[in-house]
Amino acid sequence: HVLKRALQWRTPFFWMCDDNLSTFVRIERGSDGLARRHTQGPLFREAFMHVQRREGISSIALAGFLRSNGTETSKTYTEVLDNVKVYKCCLLNSLQCAGVEYVAPLANFEDVAFNRELLLRGRRLLKVQRY
Repeated sequence: HVLKRALQWRTPFFWMCDDNLSTFVRIERGSDGLARRHTQGPLFREAFMHVQRREGISSIALAGFLRSNGTETSKTYTEVLDNVKVYKCCLLNSLQCAGVEYVAPLANFEDVAFNRELLLRGRRLLKVQRY
């Protein structure tokens, strides 16, 4: 299990990504106020570094990005706290997640169960909607 290894190796944070993740999209507002989608450049790196540089990231158990559903240009907030939805790409805080296990028999719902268990233990989740 990756979390156990991270704790053994004293790795404070690590990224986990869904195996079908293909790209990141950066949303920027132009001077005309319209949102534009950008798909060129080192977007994975930019997205990861944006989350890792966030003030207070050490107090977050899991920070991540959801899959694109086409509504990202209309999002009001760039971040939302404590949302249990399934994240496609997550930064996990090894110490904050210690003691919480994925329950494999739950099949497609193990991510939601993991996130819910973190919240029940008083840990924080961060959904990044734009960077």
